[in-house]
Amino acid sequence: MPETVAPPATAPRKRALIVEDEWLIADDIERMLLILGYDIVGPTPRSDDALALIARETPDFAVLDISLDGHYSFPVAQELTRRKIPFLFLSGYARNDIPVAFRTAPLLQKPMSLEALNATLSALFG
Repeated sequence: MPETVAPPATAPRKRALIVEDEWLIADDIERMLLILGYDIVGPTPRSDDALALIARETPDFAVLDISLDGHYSFPVAQELTRRKIPFLFLSGYARNDIPVAFRTAPLLQKPMSLEALNATLSALFG
């Protein structure tokens, strides 16, 4: 009887944290990321919840809306930077509205396309 060979193990999928306060947009982002082959952490609409998720589940990268129900996601960006976790901003804000410390982070304008998200993530991960 011929010996069977197991298929090679696939690399684990990257986990994406979604921080977005508008449910429909968060759902669109999640759908696009799933299509692109990523797993999802969240989504969450608040910075403090995002910080708790980062501490508990350590995502591989994050997609951050800048404005979250009158607050900003910059504390999340700061923690991600501290932990060396890459992230991108998804917002209607201009780059000049972002604090200097985070201006080198990729910025996608709302609404975004699947192609733009894929290209940005490809550049983010080299």
